[in-house]
Amino acid sequence: NSYSPNSKRLTMEDYENAKACLNHAKQCEALGDHHKAMVLFGRGECLAGHESTKRKCAHGVKTSLKHLEEQLSGKYDWADIFRADPDALLGSPKTFVHLPITAYSEPVTAIMGSCGRGLAVKRDVAIGDLLFVDKAWLVGNYEDLLEATMKQIEDCSDLQLHRLMELYDGTNGAKPLVEKLLPGRVARNVPLEHPELDEERMQRILRFNAITRWSLVDGELSSTEVKGDRNEGSSRTGHAAGLWSLASFVNHSCRPNVSFSFLGDVLTCRATRNLKAGDELFVGYVRLDRPLAFRRKELSATFDFHCTCHRCILEEALVPDGSQYLQQIEQLTQVPSKDKSFPWIEAWSSLYRQIEYDISLSIKQRGKELDEDLSLANSLDALFETCWTPEHDQQREERLKHQEELRNNIARLQGRAKPVGFEHPGRNACSAA
Repeated sequence: NSYSPNSKRLTMEDYENAKACLNHAKQCEALGDHHKAMVLFGRGECLAGHESTKRKCAHGVKTSLKHLEEQLSGKYDWADIFRADPDALLGSPKTFVHLPITAYSEPVTAIMGSCGRGLAVKRDVAIGDLLFVDKAWLVGNYEDLLEATMKQIEDCSDLQLHRLMELYDGTNGAKPLVEKLLPGRVARNVPLEHPELDEERMQRILRFNAITRWSLVDGELSSTEVKGDRNEGSSRTGHAAGLWSLASFVNHSCRPNVSFSFLGDVLTCRATRNLKAGDELFVGYVRLDRPLAFRRKELSATFDFHCTCHRCILEEALVPDGSQYLQQIEQLTQVPSKDKSFPWIEAWSSLYRQIEYDISLSIKQRGKELDEDLSLANSLDALFETCWTPEHDQQREERLKHQEELRNNIARLQGRAKPVGFEHPGRNACSAA
């Protein structure tokens, strides 16, 4: 079997009546072949004898043309989309708006990376660039997702079923993704598999892939994570959640390079850093303002893996116990009222300076390890390679020049040729930071 509307190759002679063109055009739309759908809708409009059929075909031509532009270029009418879902940013978690748009995934490609299956960019992209737009396979209240999923399976197409069963279930992480079957691609003439369906597997798929929509209710974040949201004291009960195929293939990092946002049943992904062609996409599955031990505990409990991203490696070596900051962080994550916003910002700045001081002290005490431990060295190099730009290099040179002038001034005041106490024990990159 395959994702072709019919097993035999059809020619235009098979569509000498408007009804056949209309039906086949709808199938092509469902497969993401918007160009062929547009041609068939147009042919159906020319052949239509009834006015109602002609109107349906004419509307199909406009819709297919719009979807084709979205699929190829990622051009969406964002103003109309926001008007369709005015609660997209600060709305009720139980509001679901189904938007009539198609998926876009041209900048990304499927890979087998260091974390298994994932997505990477095919070309250089800048911060803020749109990477993909994904329509939900299903949205609903989180506690009702399993029942809704099992019900929708009964009526979904073969392509929808395949995309659902491609999601990670704890056992299929080594199975490569089929590029043509990703949302935003034309799924035509691709071999089809029929995996076994059972409720236990669906529970695992929902556990690993259900994404909770962020919303702000009564001044507080009602959903604390992009994925998972199983930390102590939190609950996804009553929150809007769903399954998005493309988003589910983005792996985790505590230093993500993309961010997700929601509009109705649509998830958009944008770059949060400049990325080079071939760079893998990463998003945070848990709250990233928590210390290392808490992040790892949540990731292990929900997703069954121990995070060893560059940030975790450095934190483990330099700030092994972050629980001392947890109480302050918990207090600061509560969104303040307007009249208390300035002290809130000041408190964050004070906490940042304290953490920065503690890390600097740890680097001074354990500086030699940064050179001797290969994993630490690689993590530190990766941090600076992805963070620094030519502008940062220029600023660094200016800072080093200014520091050298200070050293010379102090040396002259002390009556010595060289100043005392400025030698940094660790890597040069650390001293620049």
